[in-house]
Amino acid sequence: MEEGWINKVIKQNMPTEESLKDISKPMLAHNLAMKEDELKVITEERDTLAKDNTQLDKDVSDYKLEVEQLKKEVSRLSEERDNFETLLKAKNKNEL
Repeated sequence: MEEGWINKVIKQNMPTEESLKDISKPMLAHNLAMKEDELKVITEERDTLAKDNTQLDKDVSDYKLEVEQLKKEVSRLSEERDNFETLLKAKNKNEL
């Protein structure tokens, strides 16, 4: 997500000063409480996404390590196969 997205969401959802002139104090308090609840939900979602993202980053890092290990294993096995092929060819030459 882009930086400052939460400020944009807050600005979009906040009433203008002019629209608040004719509102009663209890209604204003109620609206403020609703906006605080919305902000809590947004913040919790953000924190959850950040936590999930951290876990995904760790998983990607782990997978990259695993891929590197598998590449090394493939290389080792290819070299071993080549050695066996060389030995087999040498054995076949000696048998002829």
